[in-house]
Amino acid sequence: MSRVRDRHVLITGAASGMGRLMAHQLAREGARLSLVDIDVARLYSVAAELPGCTFYLCDITSRNEIADLRARVHGVDILINNAGVIGHGAYVDVDHL
Repeated sequence: MSRVRDRHVLITGAASGMGRLMAHQLAREGARLSLVDIDVARLYSVAAELPGCTFYLCDITSRNEIADLRARVHGVDILINNAGVIGHGAYVDVDHL
């Protein structure tokens, strides 16, 4: 039996890459999903692939959007904070980290 079955899992960065893959795997294991991303088109696409999930547009770099998300989403059992930006180059040369 899955350890995530019927658990509420919130995934940031859920519209592509690892976030999308995790959403699909967790859905197969019976988790209740809340998907979060800033890319509306990709987020809608993933949500269409996973009937029953809820999804939220949110820029996690915005304190106001995070506060709004917290006000709308309750009862999260597992948070997968996957959203991020990829920087290229030497650590000391990348100014947006």
